[in-house]
Amino acid sequence: NGYGSMIFFSFIIILKTLFFHKETPLKLKQAHILFAEIMIVGSFFMPFKLSRVQAVLTSYWLGIHVPLFFIGYLSLTTAFFASFFPQMKQMEKKEMKLALLFIFSGIITGAFWAEISWGRFWGWDSKEVWALSTWLFVLSYFHFKNKKEQKMAIITAFISMILTYIVVSFIVP
Repeated sequence: NGYGSMIFFSFIIILKTLFFHKETPLKLKQAHILFAEIMIVGSFFMPFKLSRVQAVLTSYWLGIHVPLFFIGYLSLTTAFFASFFPQMKQMEKKEMKLALLFIFSGIITGAFWAEISWGRFWGWDSKEVWALSTWLFVLSYFHFKNKKEQKMAIITAFISMILTYIVVSFIVP
């Protein structure tokens, strides 16, 4: 559910911030922690309890698909915050590569899950389209050589990620 996923995402942001990237500037670590804290506060506005679990949610593909997206989203979040620190360009690029890989992997495994659950690999629903859009924005980062264009690609991908996760998941339905 929304509450659990936001708490989980906040938790992995904090873990990554505290235990990885030792060379990360303090201000970047503080930005990550603040973002995680905002997500934790936001999670209290999400539904707490689960209703009966639908059969499509019992597929093992769900257990592969969702963590891949979370890792991709975590890497995109790290790249987003790193993009505000010129000395973190290498980290930004590395995290964008990870975001590209994991979000794409999430899309592919989501297609297998959809095939088993709904009998089709792709249905052009809003969640699928926005997930693909986020991945395309991440991909666009690698086609730009200008730093301003790369930063706009990261910002656009980050906003798309937020729209995919919050708006499409919780507001549109």
